[in-house]
This record gives sequence, C-alpha cells and structure tokens, in this order.
Amino acid sequence: MKKIDTRILLLAATLIVALGMSYFTWSYAYATNGGNGFPLDDPWIHLQFAKNLHDYGTFSYFRDQVVTSGSTAPLYTLLLTVGFFLTSNEFVLSYVLGIFFLLASGVVFFRLARRYLNDDLLLAVIATATFLLEPRLQWVALSGMETTLFIFFLLLTLYAYVEQKRWLLGVAAGLLVWVRPEAVIFLGVLAIDVGYRWWIERPAAQEGGVSGESGGRKWILSSVGVLAVLGAGYAVFNLILSGTILPNTYAAKLAYYAKGGRNFPLQVLEFVAGRNNLVLAPFMLAGIGAVLWGVIRRRRTALLVAFLWTFGLFLAYWWKLPYL
Repeated sequence: MKKIDTRILLLAATLIVALGMSYFTWSYAYATNGGNGFPLDDPWIHLQFAKNLHDYGTFSYFRDQVVTSGSTAPLYTLLLTVGFFLTSNEFVLSYVLGIFFLLASGVVFFRLARRYLNDDLLLAVIATATFLLEPRLQWVALSGMETTLFIFFLLLTLYAYVEQKRWLLGVAAGLLVWVRPEAVIFLGVLAIDVGYRWWIERPAAQEGGVSGESGGRKWILSSVGVLAVLGAGYAVFNLILSGTILPNTYAAKLAYYAKGGRNFPLQVLEFVAGRNNLVLAPFMLAGIGAVLWGVIRRRRTALLVAFLWTFGLFLAYWWKLPYL
C-alpha cells in the first residue's frame, strides 16, 4: 500500500480545521440572528443578476427588462447562475461558494508558503493555518460576496507567475479581471516586478552571466496573449451591456464614496496591525524592511509583489474609495 505524503496529510488536516471554523462561524451567526442572512446588502445584487440570468437568460436586475453590467463581479455572478441549477437556496449557494474558494485559496497559499519558506513544511502549515483561520477571512467566506473567489485567483496568478507556468498565468490573470476591477492593480504590480528583475539581471547579462529566468522573459509573452483575450472579452461584455469597459456599479460606487474618508490611513493601520493582528505586526514590519533593503541592494526580493500589491491597493482606495 502506497504511503500518503505527509504534506498532503498536514494540508488536509489544516483544511478540515478551517472548515470546522467556518461551520462554527455560521452556527454562531445563525443562533445569534435566529436564521440565515448576509452582513451586507451587496450579495443580493449578485444573486438577483444570477437568478434572472438563470430564469430569463438575460444579465438584468429586474426580470429581463433592465439589462446592464450592474454586477462588479461578473464571474462570480456566472458561478451563482450555475449554482441555481443545483439549488434555489441563496444562502446555501453563497455559503458553499465562499467556503469552497477559501479552502481552495488555502491550497494555493500552502504551495506558495513552501516556496517562500524554503520548503519548511512546519512553517508552511503554520502560515497556511494563520491565513485560513483569520477571523475576517472567515467572515467574508460567509458574507455572500466574491472576496474569496478574488483571493483564490489572486494567489493562483501569483503562483503561476513565480513558477513560470505561462498558460496558467494567462488564464488565472484573465479570470482575475472578471472577478473584480482591482485586478488591474495586481497586473501592474507583476509588470513592475518583471521590470525590476530585468533591471537587476541586466548587468549580469551584459557581462555574459546567466539570467535566473529560464528563457529570459519570453515565457511570459504567451501569458500576456491569453490575458489580452480574456481582458478584451471582459471589456466587450461591459461595453455591450452598459457602454463602458468597467461595470457601471464601479462608477456609481466611486461617485458615492468620493467624499470623506479623512482618517482612512489610520483606519487601515488599525485594520492591518490592530487587535488580533498586533502579534503579526512586528513580522509585517520586518518583511517590509527586508523588501526595501533588498531593493536598495538591488537583489532578488521574493516579497516585492506582495509589498507592492498591498501598498498599491491602499493608495488606490485612498484616492478613489477611502472607506474600509
């Protein structure tokens, strides 16, 4: 009988614990509220579009009469539509999708953690458990929103990038765009990282050294091609429905939240370094310091993408949508 890989056993145990945490979170909310529900109004928008697409075959908010790109996450809405062929219970459908993609994100996170932590299995398990058991991620998994789907494709895109899996990178990055518009920021971060690697590798290449990238940067061109096709499809989808390349809810939300948010930086600091994250804050600071020192010394910096994505997302929200 073939022995089961220890890595698979540890990952499976971590996922089971995370699933148990999700069940506890749901049962506590159910007992407190006296029934199922969502903490936000937004899930009902996705569900309404998905239900009408299922019932009438139109991407509309009211039956088949208001056809518009009113869902900020069209891929999530399409998944809900498929789910309506299996169940008519909106809560079961939303909860299952949210938890499933949280656990799927944990699998990809585990692979990334092993790579970043020099294949130290114990540290990779601790990192993955810290990620999966984060209370706010458990909250969003049951919120009826597309957040865990976005996190899954975010991590999958990063994994494909660091492992140089060209076709997976193109598909994952393209589908990431179909989940949320913020994907554009992450794609910009990857482009910066490619440029940074070229910048630090160019002297070695000029001196006849060997670049660390297999085949230079040519491997990424096919990824860009796949991304371009999926990105164009996303733009055409929105243009046909609403006449804009982004969902019309994007412009509406920016207009609604344009004013205010004066204390946004302090709120973000509290969000990432306060309460249960207080223990992790020193490690965050150490990571940021390591990234900046690596850039100054012109060295390969594995966490540069994570740093730029976090900082870029903060700046974008502070500029356009300064609310947590």
